[in-house]
Amino acid sequence: MVQLSTGIATTLSATLLVCAEVLGVAAVAVMGKSGFAYIKARVFTFFRQYGLPTEVSRSRYNIGLVIFTLPVLFGWIAVYIAE
Repeated sequence: MVQLSTGIATTLSATLLVCAEVLGVAAVAVMGKSGFAYIKARVFTFFRQYGLPTEVSRSRYNIGLVIFTLPVLFGWIAVYIAE
């Protein structure tokens, strides 16, 4: 695996972000606003069906709450146990 320095990684990330924005503007210019909106709606519809549910059961909520809370409590208590 290639290790990049922090400066190179930051520059590469910024360059990719700028290129994505420029390509987005170019896509709107080529397809027009309505064409871009159509493709955007299709892509978001595709991902929405695999996205997060709007409602979850009570047990799923409680399990998620425990999974979230236990590491926080452990990190908080571990400082005092280490002493």
